[in-house]
Amino acid sequence: ENLNYPFEFLEDIIAEYDLSICIDIGHLIIGGNDVEEHLNRYIDSTRVIHLHGVDKERDHVSIRHIDKRLLMGISEILKEKKYGGVLTMEIFSEADFEESLTIVQQYFI
Repeated sequence: ENLNYPFEFLEDIIAEYDLSICIDIGHLIIGGNDVEEHLNRYIDSTRVIHLHGVDKERDHVSIRHIDKRLLMGISEILKEKKYGGVLTMEIFSEADFEESLTIVQQYFI
């Protein structure tokens, strides 16, 4: 899973051992990373995606905090690449989860 370090540090290990990875969208946002570039670069090795919003520095909140254009871009990449892995809404409150579920249905289904 991508955390607070440059993910490129792991590329050789991932390739050498044919490892699968988890992409955490919220962590990419917090780190100021290009989410769509990261997805395109690593989607073929990805088996799990954590989807959650970030409100200032508060993590794991409703995905309404993710820019709508970015959500559309994520959705388009997953559809284009025929992503068949797990999409986990990693959200820590029931209200934020319910709100996010509605948004996911709009963008991802």
